[in-house]
This record gives sequence, C-alpha cells and structure tokens, in this order.
Amino acid sequence: MNRIRLEGLYDLTTFQKSQELGLRDFSFDFRPRSFNFLQLHKFLEMMSTEFNSLHRYTLHFEREADFVVKNAIKEIDQHLRPQPFYQGFAHHFKLEFSDLSTRETLDQFEAPFYWHYYPEASLKDFLNAQNLRGIVLNFDFLHQRHKEGTFGHFFNHFYQIAPLEMKARGMELILRLDWNSDLFPSLFDFIDFDLISLCINPKVETHYRNVDLTKATETINYYKTYQF
Repeated sequence: MNRIRLEGLYDLTTFQKSQELGLRDFSFDFRPRSFNFLQLHKFLEMMSTEFNSLHRYTLHFEREADFVVKNAIKEIDQHLRPQPFYQGFAHHFKLEFSDLSTRETLDQFEAPFYWHYYPEASLKDFLNAQNLRGIVLNFDFLHQRHKEGTFGHFFNHFYQIAPLEMKARGMELILRLDWNSDLFPSLFDFIDFDLISLCINPKVETHYRNVDLTKATETINYYKTYQF
C-alpha cells in the first residue's frame, strides 16, 4: 500500500479522520500567506492530544525569517518534552522549504528537512546539505515537462545526480499531487517515489477552511491502492 501524506492540515477533525484512514505522514503549513496557514499555538494544541511517536510530521516554511523557524523548533520541543515517548524534535519532525533559499540557509537549523526542487537550483549542491532528508517534486512541474516533450531530459539530468546519493543517505523522494492530477503512466516507469503528498485546497473543501471529508477520503483511498 502506498504511503500518503496529507498537507495543509488546519483543523482537528480532519487530522483525526486522516489518522483513522491509516495515514502516518502529516504536513502543517506555517507560511503566513497560505490559505492553510496554521498558527503555532493552534498546532501545539493539536499536538497535545494527537501526537503519536510513530507518526511523521513536517512543518512547511517559505521565506520566513530565520528566528521564526528557530522559535518554532524550540517551542515544539519544549511543549512535547513531557510526552512519554517523545525523543526530540529531529526524531519526529522535519522542516520543509519551498523557497529559493541556499543550501547553507536551510542547513543552519540543524534539523532534518525536505526541499522542494526547482530547476534553477544546483541539485548537486543541495545533495551536499547535511540535514537534507528528502526532495519534493511537484507533479505540475513534471506534467509540464511531459507536455513540452522535455521530461526525458529532466529525468536524465536528475538521475545522473540524485539516486545513488539519496539511496546512500536514506533520503526520500516525494511526489506532490493535486486531488485531480492527470497522471501519465510513464512517470512511474522512470521514477520510484517513496511518498505521495496531497495538499488540502478548495477541490476538497465545501467552503473556506472546511474540508469535505467524504471527497477527501475517496481520493486518499484511491491513491493508497493506486498501482504506481
């Protein structure tokens, strides 16, 4: 069964329902400009009752000041330290970055992180990041390359550099899909993904910040058993 991650969680009901569906990977959005933005104190409230030492959590940032990221790490660590099975921030949490920051900037937090690939970056340079634990590929980017007939060129470039290093260091490759992504089969002939990520957005909301749990459940269950 495929590993599915739910991104952009902002309410307790959806968080609990996704756990009932068997999900173990969750991402929370700390980007103030995002429609899924979650304030840190609300996140801590959710963790107070829902933290599970066997689950994997990521905190999504984009162009936030360094002190904001460092403060979030500190407060989460202090808040969860009394939990009986808590083993430290780096054991349960990863940071996630989707901006154009340098490798040195992202590595400074001394915490494991996922990095959103963008073509202008030096892939080789980012693979040297001490704390890099995974690369996120956006399906829209891959689909555009496919439509333009340049997917093979991207694949050759990516796979000349990334796979051996990622495998040696136990990194993950994450595919970020939309709820209605038009998947092209050859994608999975070329690339093996460790994790499929779905982000809450209006396509699975009845109205602003109100998730249609029936629709979300149907799509999650579909991707859990999809033959990638």
